[in-house]
Amino acid sequence: MNTPINEEVVSTATFGEDIEDGNAIYLKDGGTAVKLTKNKAFFPLKQLFSIVDGRLSTSISDIQSIFGVYLGRSVFTHELPELIDEVKSAKPDWYMQARWLIEYIKWRKHTEDFVKLMELLDKDFSNVYIMVEEKL
Repeated sequence: MNTPINEEVVSTATFGEDIEDGNAIYLKDGGTAVKLTKNKAFFPLKQLFSIVDGRLSTSISDIQSIFGVYLGRSVFTHELPELIDEVKSAKPDWYMQARWLIEYIKWRKHTEDFVKLMELLDKDFSNVYIMVEEKL
């Protein structure tokens, strides 16, 4: 993940000038720099399954990437259980979308079997991506 550009660079921008560093856009608004977040990414449903269901469907680094986008910072492995609990209680849109879809798949296919669910996600839902945005 890129580090946002230095605040000094933002303060030297002229009124109405946009500065983009690939991670955020900084606008001059009446002499005040305003950061508009662009930290978002699309993740496959199979990667989000680990967070929603609790069973590991992908690598730990994939889960760290999801939380890295959501938190806007690097995430350590030991933080994951607490972060999963936090997301389950906060219910951000991306989590609820993934949860609803996974629960629908389980209901529609009448299964909780992990192997069958992974096969379904690979075969029928490999092109389903959900956008995770940085929490503000």
